[in-house]
Amino acid sequence: MNALVTDQPLEAPPAAWALACACLGGQVLMLAEQGAQSEDAILGSMLLGALVVGWVAHGVLTGRTVRLAFVWILFVVAAIANTVGVVDHLTGWGFVHLVASVAQLACLAWFTRTDYFAGQRAKPRHQRPPLGALIAVAIVAGALGGVIGATDGSPTHVQVDF
Repeated sequence: MNALVTDQPLEAPPAAWALACACLGGQVLMLAEQGAQSEDAILGSMLLGALVVGWVAHGVLTGRTVRLAFVWILFVVAAIANTVGVVDHLTGWGFVHLVASVAQLACLAWFTRTDYFAGQRAKPRHQRPPLGALIAVAIVAGALGGVIGATDGSPTHVQVDF
């Protein structure tokens, strides 16, 4: 049955899970490369990252235009910056970050082409499946973003999460 016609709650598509995992994976890669920041500001950064990323993720998952456009812009800028970083400094980590940012872009594109997403855009107040688990993944990714330390003069890699 077409997702735009039914009044039953839709299941979150595999593309949403792929997007969540790609974003979380990107944060784990950044943490593995750069390590954690000093303990002085880590709790505040984690909390702020978790709140902002959770809010943005909810907007993306429910088809909110402004938050979705924001994520598209961030993902495109990250892919471009990582491409430039790989061209300027041929490093293994640079290539890994480029692959991660392209994977995030691909998952976002896949998600926005699902029947679920079309249903959210057509009926913004439509009954939704439980999104708590997906939002929890986004909150963890945002909290990890608050843990990641600054680079020590090495090439800059841009990794964003939804």
